[in-house]
Amino acid sequence: MAKGTVAGKAPVGIELEGGKAYYWCACGSSKKQPWCDGSHSGTSYNPVKISIPETKTAYLCTCKQTDTPGFCDGSHKALS
Repeated sequence: MAKGTVAGKAPVGIELEGGKAYYWCACGSSKKQPWCDGSHSGTSYNPVKISIPETKTAYLCTCKQTDTPGFCDGSHKALS
């Protein structure tokens, strides 16, 4: 998958409800980061469905350079 436009340079900690589906913005253009708002329409990007088994705080990627779509993997540290 192609990497989206950098929307931020730090992850955002959000409490996710276990078993619930969320749609992470992969393109970087959403005004509701880190969530998809449909801004990808007309592009090759699609939102990434994420869910976790139990409720907890997850650190979601805003730089869109992660190799674990949806979740921060520290890729923002390499950005200038």
